[in-house]
Amino acid sequence: MDVLLLPSPPHTPALIVRRAAGVVRGGGVILYPTDTVYGLGCDAFNGVAIGRIFAIKRRSEYRPALVLIGNRSMLDALVAEVPPLAARLIGRFWPGPLTIVLRSRDNLHPLLTGGAGKVGVRMPDHDFCRRLLEETGVPIVSTSANISDAKGPQDAGGLRSQFGDLVDLFIDAGPPVSVIPSTVVDVSDGSLTIVREGVIPAGLLRAEGGG
Repeated sequence: MDVLLLPSPPHTPALIVRRAAGVVRGGGVILYPTDTVYGLGCDAFNGVAIGRIFAIKRRSEYRPALVLIGNRSMLDALVAEVPPLAARLIGRFWPGPLTIVLRSRDNLHPLLTGGAGKVGVRMPDHDFCRRLLEETGVPIVSTSANISDAKGPQDAGGLRSQFGDLVDLFIDAGPPVSVIPSTVVDVSDGSLTIVREGVIPAGLLRAEGGG
């Protein structure tokens, strides 16, 4: 595994972004910082790379992985529709730590949907992620850097120790922005269901969703 040190924000060196984007476009797997916990990532349209991430995490094929996007065109490439409630939540909480589950397009890899015809999508509020998405031009898988159902390390040394032989590139940005993951809501049927309460409180989302 190669390691690149990311300076403190807001400065993100272009060289690091280009290197990470090259790994993603080449079908590789990266370990990288987000606006919540560290994530394992790859091109969301590369089935082989997605399969590698699931193998690394020992994750069930029925437990989907969320996807990061940088703009509306990436969203449209992933989802079948954006209901009015989803549009309202997007306007209020994106970019930020809210993952929104929507009906997926039929061509998505089944590991991203868990076979349920839905995909979780988020627009991160993080300079490196934003620039990486711009440079690659594709949505990027983002699943927490841990073995499924186990609490993973969030310090650089622990992450290197656990994933050093399993990923192609580690973007080391020091301590994570948050040890709490994104909040996940399902609005695929037009109503609000809290799937996981994370950084954004469920009560705030229910108030926004009218539920």
